[in-house]
Amino acid sequence: MENSIPNINQVSVSGGEQSYYPLGKITLFLLILKRSGTFFALLFLLFVSLFFLNYIPPAYFKDFVAVLFAYFFLISFVLLATYCLGYLEYFRYGIFIGERNLKIKRGLFSTEELGVPYRRIRDVKAKRSIIDQIFGVSNLIVVLSDFEEEDTSEESIIFLPSLSQKIAAEIQNSILRRSQVEQINLLGGQKFQ
Repeated sequence: MENSIPNINQVSVSGGEQSYYPLGKITLFLLILKRSGTFFALLFLLFVSLFFLNYIPPAYFKDFVAVLFAYFFLISFVLLATYCLGYLEYFRYGIFIGERNLKIKRGLFSTEELGVPYRRIRDVKAKRSIIDQIFGVSNLIVVLSDFEEEDTSEESIIFLPSLSQKIAAEIQNSILRRSQVEQINLLGGQKFQ
């Protein structure tokens, strides 16, 4: 299992495009952890039920044990499903930085591919919570400029979760550098009257 998860310490570059795919083991771990809330809730209920084991009347003890085994299998199924869904999301999550646009591939069952021209990118922010700092990851927020609207709506923000600090810094610097070059080229080509 150790060798089945590719580690990305280097960026593959082909034809002027930087490819960040797959994104590393810590990203896989955090994507699985993000989906495991149901598992931890069921596990907590299991420990609570074991605490009240002494209060079960002897006549119902066999029934309680049977329910406990069924509950254990439910918890096992939820754990397996959580791992599989996180693993699937991980292998469908990639970031590609091209010459003219940023491409993001993500999804769970159906893959969504976003292509954003650099001229629409207003800002790229790295956000890190306490847990992100403990695990050494960053979340990138790509803010897009809608030419018709000035406010930042849900549709004009792209959230890239659980990237290692090194990869997040590389992506942030590359996008900001390319978006500034694109904006300069846009302004340089306009004629003012």
